[in-house]
Amino acid sequence: VRNPNQDSESSRVRGRSKNKRPIYVEKRSRKKRKVVRALEVEPIQMTPPEWLFNVMRREENGYDPKLISTRKLFQTDINKDQARLSVPFRQVKTPDFLTEQETIFIHEYAMKTRVEGVSVDLVDPNMKKHALDLRKWKMNGNWIYTFCKGWNNVLDANRSFKVDDVYPLWSFRSGKGKLCFALVPSQATSSSHVGCSTSRESGRGNTLTGGDGASTSGESGHVPLLVNPPSHPAKDSTHSIQGCSGGSSSNSS
Repeated sequence: VRNPNQDSESSRVRGRSKNKRPIYVEKRSRKKRKVVRALEVEPIQMTPPEWLFNVMRREENGYDPKLISTRKLFQTDINKDQARLSVPFRQVKTPDFLTEQETIFIHEYAMKTRVEGVSVDLVDPNMKKHALDLRKWKMNGNWIYTFCKGWNNVLDANRSFKVDDVYPLWSFRSGKGKLCFALVPSQATSSSHVGCSTSRESGRGNTLTGGDGASTSGESGHVPLLVNPPSHPAKDSTHSIQGCSGGSSSNSS
């Protein structure tokens, strides 16, 4: 006996199946989002300014100028409790400014097998020379260069330093080969050095040409800059979390 309700039930099933619409599942994209990083806060001037060449002449006819970083000062840089200037590796424009021996010394300090890093001279924007110690630390997974043991002397001599000031940091070699640095004043970066050359073929510029076209050498009569030694030795502490003076530090970009 045929069920009279069978036809009506099957028609309802067919009706429901006709009304069903396909379901589209949106697939999530597996592509990584592109991270947009902030642009440089300052234009990069790769040509050494005249101011820097004047400094190099006074350093026994210095040679081999290299732009290290156009440094923007942060609160940690001008805080005497931190007592150091930091330069993150990722901001270094010319990474080959160290000799092999200097690289070893700085690495040994980072590995705590050496008490100090590399002794360097730094010329401030007022053309005063200071004795500092160059080291490298690892902070929050990032390597940074730090100028310690004498940085507070730089702050004392440059009380006009303030947060967000920008100073190009250059390296060069003195006539005796010592590693030196210079913080170039902002007004000196507007004009590049004209008519001055350094010899890269020999690795050293024995003669520098002044702005008037006359050549100058180590015997040109320029008075060498007197170095300002550190007044107080820095305390050695856990450098990954503390400043050069032993105080707690915070990150700087």
